[in-house]
Amino acid sequence: MSIVDTVLAGLDPELDGLMETYKQLHRHPALAFQEHETSKLVADKLAVCGYSVQHIGGTGVVGVLVNGDGPTGLSRADMDALPVTEGTGLPYASEVDGVMHACGHLVGEGAPSFTAGVNRL
Repeated sequence: MSIVDTVLAGLDPELDGLMETYKQLHRHPALAFQEHETSKLVADKLAVCGYSVQHIGGTGVVGVLVNGDGPTGLSRADMDALPVTEGTGLPYASEVDGVMHACGHLVGEGAPSFTAGVNRL
């Protein structure tokens, strides 16, 4: 089994939680530098996984996991939404008037959701 197969297989048990996080973030988008709730959610998820968490730049979050000697990995995710009215009709559509995740950065809220899941591994 390749390392990619191992990582992807490790995500299987996380998928329900990742999807719930994705939907929660999609329902509650925030514009740049207003992502206070999103920042808290991401920080809390990283802390649960054993990361040392630091807030930077107002709403930015950095999580550091020290795991011995060896290569260093980095994952990054955008958290901000755009001033766009959502008209998708999704059951988890934005509940914030005139704001939605529509930027295409790995499907907006998908990036922090996926990053949180990968970081659990």
